[in-house]
Amino acid sequence: MKLKRILNYSESRPMASDTAIAIIIGSLPKPLIQDVDVNTISNIFLQTVHQRQHYISKTLPKSIQDILNTGAKYNLMFDTPKLTQNHKLGLPAWYHIGKTPGTRNQVHNPKAKCLRLVHEVKTTANLIAQETFYENPDHKENNHCMCPPCETYHNKGCPHPNSCFKEAGQQMQDLSPKFNPYEDDHLLTKQTTPQDKKAA
Repeated sequence: MKLKRILNYSESRPMASDTAIAIIIGSLPKPLIQDVDVNTISNIFLQTVHQRQHYISKTLPKSIQDILNTGAKYNLMFDTPKLTQNHKLGLPAWYHIGKTPGTRNQVHNPKAKCLRLVHEVKTTANLIAQETFYENPDHKENNHCMCPPCETYHNKGCPHPNSCFKEAGQQMQDLSPKFNPYEDDHLLTKQTTPQDKKAA
């Protein structure tokens, strides 16, 4: 299998690419697994959780290990002059590659954990959906609010829907403009060439 096939995220991608990513996630180092909720890892190529300059693993098949090291050798990264809204919305919400440097790492706080496990937040689009509940005019800014979204998540087991909705908004604020769906065309300047736009 080639690196290009693993990085194919289209609906027509080979089944082997999903299998390879599952094997990679299953072979993550134990010290990392102890500090990370594995459920937050959906794609190591689109998350910052396990970026290395060289990959060595006794449990990782050599063919996949070679693929990862090829990517590391050529400094493979997700980069483009401009992201479409669909790309921004579809990126994993946790260990986000577009997180502004220096911002807090709150993946493990209770509200973030509740967003993952109870609210089932997986993507940036899911974060936005949660944030809209916080901004709903019918919502009261306390954890005893009985608006429909709060009642729904109370019934699912969330003890603090208001706080979780607010946390989703904070997670969005931590994204750099390039990756934030609320920002648009911030990179289109006089220097942006037709080739840049086509590449995006």
